[in-house]
Amino acid sequence: MNKIFVVGASIAGPVVCYWLKKAGYAPTLVEKNDGLRKGGYAVDIRGIAVDVVKKMGVLEAIAEQRMSIQLSRHVDTEGHTLRQEEPETAGFRLGEDVEISRGDLVQIFMDLIPDVPCHFSQSITQLDQQKEGVEVTFSDGSIEHYDLVVGADGLHSKTRRLVFLESDYTKVDLGACISVANIPNFLKLRHEEILFEAHNKSIHYVSDKDPNLAQVRFMLRSDKSSIRRVEE
Repeated sequence: MNKIFVVGASIAGPVVCYWLKKAGYAPTLVEKNDGLRKGGYAVDIRGIAVDVVKKMGVLEAIAEQRMSIQLSRHVDTEGHTLRQEEPETAGFRLGEDVEISRGDLVQIFMDLIPDVPCHFSQSITQLDQQKEGVEVTFSDGSIEHYDLVVGADGLHSKTRRLVFLESDYTKVDLGACISVANIPNFLKLRHEEILFEAHNKSIHYVSDKDPNLAQVRFMLRSDKSSIRRVEE
């Protein structure tokens, strides 16, 4: 087994490629988007993940790009502060735990695998298990053969849907939805975050490194009938 195909250039995909390459395999990475997705929600590196990034030699790089929020405030419907906390306390981070933007973390991992082929704007349409490996058909009609395929393309993995019947696995729908977007920093926050929660809904507004930019995260609980998810 030598040629390994990894689907998804987010966090898991590049990390898998790093360890495969280190073990002597020849991974190839594919991503359906036309480039690395920047921005995104904050990611906490904690627990066993700290040990992993230490072994990869990137804990210092992650710490250098960590989010630098200095104040976390919970507000009511009128914008009055109900309580405020240090960001480490608000995020339940301890010791060597680090919070970093998802996009920054992806770039750090991608920088570790410059010699791993990565094909953007490409996706798979068919996987055929054969005696000597897997035949992969791509969206452009080309066909390649690999010894192993690794699906690292997220919760709604297309790779999983191509290989397994829906009855073969179980996803538990918790009725939780989240949407994240970048917007102008109209509240003029600087290294600060504001949180509002009410009736199973919350809004998280944060501005960190760029004073002109803020990120807003909407979280809510709802039944399936009111949620429309676009899948490939």
